[in-house]
Amino acid sequence: MRLTLFFALVMCALSAFSQRSTVYYDFAKNTFGNFEDLPAEEDLLINGALPPGTELVEIIVYQDEVKAKDELYTGFWMANGTTGATEFSVPINYALTPGKGYTFLLSFYTPVKTDARKELYEQTRKNLEAYLNLNYEINGDKIELKRGARKLRNELDQIVLQSMSQYRITSPGAFQGFSDIVLEQLKSIDGYKIAEGAAQPAPLKSLMSLIDGELRSILNQDIVMLRTQRQLSDYKVEDKPGYFSIVGGYGAMYYGGELDNLNYDDNAFVGLGFPFATTKVAPKFLRNAAFSAGIFVKDFEIDGRTFTGPIVNKPIFVGLDYKLFSFVRFNAGGVFIEEDLGNPTNIENITTNVKIRPFIGLSAKLNLSISLDK
Repeated sequence: MRLTLFFALVMCALSAFSQRSTVYYDFAKNTFGNFEDLPAEEDLLINGALPPGTELVEIIVYQDEVKAKDELYTGFWMANGTTGATEFSVPINYALTPGKGYTFLLSFYTPVKTDARKELYEQTRKNLEAYLNLNYEINGDKIELKRGARKLRNELDQIVLQSMSQYRITSPGAFQGFSDIVLEQLKSIDGYKIAEGAAQPAPLKSLMSLIDGELRSILNQDIVMLRTQRQLSDYKVEDKPGYFSIVGGYGAMYYGGELDNLNYDDNAFVGLGFPFATTKVAPKFLRNAAFSAGIFVKDFEIDGRTFTGPIVNKPIFVGLDYKLFSFVRFNAGGVFIEEDLGNPTNIENITTNVKIRPFIGLSAKLNLSISLDK
């Protein structure tokens, strides 16, 4: 297959670098900027005025409604011991899809005072103890758990998480659940023999003491409490025009023959490309793949025979192209050809004369945007 200058040129393409856009949050108006649409397909840096006393700013991005476990991304800003800060900056490393709407939940946290910390501890401990008391019974001289030990521990974890839903631990070591020691203690309780008439079995006292110690350890860390929260629902992202491409490249058509005696010819081609996806946040395969169609600029010459094409008298190709790197693309598909017999083709016999043969090639493309007036 003949090499051309085209290949040398396309190999010199440079890769593009990712970008980050800065967006200002207006606390008073509860909007971004002056109600502008958010930038699409880029990571964001959300800046804003810091309410006095705030030590943590949390921004959660949702696709639609605010629902637990539906978060697309969560970003934070922490004071980290600094004083006099007047602004926050929260990086959002999540590229937004053009033309869509997203919900943003902004939470502002302040330090927990001693009285509030004590109240949180006492209420959480009371809830844990009440739950345990409801989930065992004395059957004769044995303690029987009403649920499995692992299930009980999971629900003890949920009680703590629910109690702390309005709080955040800012020091390293956020609550990951009660330890395996608590789990083993729960297992040892089930079926434990007790003395008749015991007020509270010793294993339960030991378990509660263990839980109490782990709870104190959790709440002795640096904790902040939710002060205020703002929500921006269905906030719009800028729309971007679609595009199609002018494709130019060089390819080879296989006509027939065995591996050691191939019948083929190569030729330059031009055409149009239509991407499967025009947004950067689409799956990588769809971003890199496109449908293309066009013509080879010259007829094919194989074994002394000339092959042109139907309709436009040039070989016509259709196929797929896929990005290899930068703007170099790999093409594969089919070519519609018909043999030039030296006289005009009878239109009635065109279907019997037209053949389809496979081709491969390399190409580059020039994108042209398309948009409609609103």
